[in-house]
Amino acid sequence: MIDSTEPLFSDSAAAIKSSVTRPYLGDPTVIQAMLRHAIYEYTTSPGKPEEIVNKIASDNARTLLGKKPKTFVPVPGWNEPGGIDVFSAKWLGSSEKDPLQRMRHCIMMMLGDISDVVKYAAEPGVLPEQWRFQVDGIVEKYTYIFVGVDPPTQAILDLAGTAPPPKPWR
Repeated sequence: MIDSTEPLFSDSAAAIKSSVTRPYLGDPTVIQAMLRHAIYEYTTSPGKPEEIVNKIASDNARTLLGKKPKTFVPVPGWNEPGGIDVFSAKWLGSSEKDPLQRMRHCIMMMLGDISDVVKYAAEPGVLPEQWRFQVDGIVEKYTYIFVGVDPPTQAILDLAGTAPPPKPWR
């Protein structure tokens, strides 16, 4: 069971800030920390779930589209409309036409995947080792997508043992 008072991803914001002066959106560790922080916000923020999801999705979509250049260094040609949003929509199945809405939808899909794990983790008798790996897998999948690695290549990297291991849950 998830303890809602335990900061599951509390180090994520610090990891983003400490990575560089302005974190580089082409660095998988920055994307991974950003996604873990989004999940932390999603699982611990008080308020209406729909409002929380919308805020997290909008904020992260803007970041991934390079709309926060004073905070994050975007990858030219990638973290902009026509780059990450088209690639992510293709591999995650978003039919949204507007780049910002595409990326919002992709973040919402990730939060939906996490929601399923949170529900499972809340069931009586479910131990952390029965669900933590699922969170790690979700974060890894979306990290790869948001740095431009398609699922078939992800599978090859995983089989070859050349994929970087996902950051542990804590």
